[in-house]
Amino acid sequence: MVNAIWRTGWARYRRIGLQWRIMLYVTAGLAAFLMIYGIVALQTVQQASNLVFQERVAVARSLARAIDERLAQSERDAPEKLFLPSLTLDNARRAQTDLFIATQITPLVAIELEKYHIELLNEIGATVYSDSENQPLTVSPHWHLIEASARVNATGTNVHPTPRGEHVIAFAPMTRAPYYVVIEQSADEAFELPRRMQTQFILLAILTISGGLALAFLTTRRVVKPVNVLIHAANEIARGNLDHPLAEGGEGEVGALARTFAEMRARLKESQAEIARWNRELEARVEQRTRELRALVASSHALSSTLDLDPLFDILIHEARGVLPAVQGIALFLYENESQLLIVRSSYGLDADAARQLRFRVGEAIAGKVFQTATPMLLKTAAHVRAIQNDFSAESRAYFSNAVEQRDVQSALGAPLISKGIRVGALMTYSFSFENAFAESDVPVLQAFADQAAAAIENARLYAELARKEEMRAHLLEKVIQAQEAERKRIARELHDEVGQTLTALTIGLQSAERHLPEEFAHLKTQLKETEMLTTQTLKELSQLILELRPSVLDDLGLVPAIRRYAENRLESLGTRVSVEAIGLKKRLPAIIETTLFRIVQETVSNAAKYARAAHVNIRLNQKNGTLHVQVEDDGIGFDAEDAFKLKDNWRGLGLLGMRERAALVGGTVTIDSRLGKGTRVMVEVPWKEK
Repeated sequence: MVNAIWRTGWARYRRIGLQWRIMLYVTAGLAAFLMIYGIVALQTVQQASNLVFQERVAVARSLARAIDERLAQSERDAPEKLFLPSLTLDNARRAQTDLFIATQITPLVAIELEKYHIELLNEIGATVYSDSENQPLTVSPHWHLIEASARVNATGTNVHPTPRGEHVIAFAPMTRAPYYVVIEQSADEAFELPRRMQTQFILLAILTISGGLALAFLTTRRVVKPVNVLIHAANEIARGNLDHPLAEGGEGEVGALARTFAEMRARLKESQAEIARWNRELEARVEQRTRELRALVASSHALSSTLDLDPLFDILIHEARGVLPAVQGIALFLYENESQLLIVRSSYGLDADAARQLRFRVGEAIAGKVFQTATPMLLKTAAHVRAIQNDFSAESRAYFSNAVEQRDVQSALGAPLISKGIRVGALMTYSFSFENAFAESDVPVLQAFADQAAAAIENARLYAELARKEEMRAHLLEKVIQAQEAERKRIARELHDEVGQTLTALTIGLQSAERHLPEEFAHLKTQLKETEMLTTQTLKELSQLILELRPSVLDDLGLVPAIRRYAENRLESLGTRVSVEAIGLKKRLPAIIETTLFRIVQETVSNAAKYARAAHVNIRLNQKNGTLHVQVEDDGIGFDAEDAFKLKDNWRGLGLLGMRERAALVGGTVTIDSRLGKGTRVMVEVPWKEK
């Protein structure tokens, strides 16, 4: 609980402003001062009050001594009138003595009448003398106040209330007689000085506190006001207003702080202006880099849009103009391994015919040095360009002058074309109008573009080489297939014309021999019959083999009849129903296409016969939108096509790859869709438009 109260109080204290915090400190100091001052003042007033009592006692003693001296004198002069030695006198003689003493002391106390009331009491409290209305020889109203001290013959003081207010009394015993001198004074008169001192102390304390608080307030205000001005200025600066005026704070610490703050504001303003300038420069650089990056991205897309070298060169030159807007001439040099020269393959801003005749050795001219060092080169002035190109041969100098149309190159920037660590050429950019047309910041931009261009050129070269090899492979494969088909056709014809005729003649001979044998040679007839059946079976297998090698119906009637005959002959004997449907095929197709499609369908039907266990096989052919579509679908057990293609060492995988290669020869594709238990669908698409 105490900790919570302390934390709450501390939190509130920390939120107090400087002015009220100083006032709090001053108030606490004044409170401490007031406490000490009050203690001292109380002690002073108490001492003054004690002095009042002591002074009254001293007066009473002094008066008692004076009376003692008068009594002593009277005793010497008229001893018969006093009866002082005995205190056992009768009342008459005591009264006579009291009256005598009273008449003797009246002159002594006359001088004190203005300030004090004086009484002289005897040993029983009776008033011997009184300058007030107290009756002589009556008990004094003060006796009960001094009786206890009088019995021990002691002095003392007391304050007692009266109808006229409080009074102060002081009393002292006499030594010559058993009497007591009592002086009385109004408390207001007696304590006038202490009370006046108390009032003065209080007024002084009030004035001190008021003056201290006022002085603290004014001083604090004087201190805090410029601080508040500084705070306001700081808030304005925090809001970004660095033009806010700051008043001078004088010569003290606050003034020094104000001057420091003003200097800081000025420096901040300068820094802000400098930062704003930097930001503008940075934004300009960022905008420039953004344009360059956009140009590089656009050039990357453009360079990757084609794999043909000649269109690629034109795109490269066009995109280079976008990357470096200051360029006025561009030359693309490629290195030829055979001649070991750099040759211009494309240009901009140059005479095209003259540029194509340029031939630079490695290390010759700017392009040769860029290629040789494999580093970009920036030449900002015409003098620098001439110094670098002073190694021109006469022929190269003439060709270059014609290429640049007799203009002087004022500045140049070149970058090597490097792909996968191999130098393939150099890209040169020229300015014919201005020196310093290219900046240092343009070097990495052109190099980045050159790297993209080198990769695109290398990809195009590889693609061209791959296309050439693929064309050669396709041509060789086509020749192989043509030779294979021709050989199949020759073998099929020879089998039909020679072996087939021989087997037919043998069958007829066996039948004739069987008919002409007598009945007693029944066992020979049986052997001849078996041989005849074997020959007939061999003839059927020979016909099937001829059909597999090259069905004559394909050459005679065309693709659809050949497919129908082969499928029915191959599948119906296995109990599989075959359906062949052709749509839009009104004329014969080119022989290469018919042969390709027949062989693909033949392989598909053969696989269905061997593996599918299908009940139905549907074959559909149609021509639509310039494309031949062939689809062979069965309801067999299916297979995993991806695994079949991966297992290239089995006959099915080789057959499927052969189907795709045959289709690729005529620009077609083969798609196989098959899953275990879901059947198989083979789709062939070959582009062909009927002329």
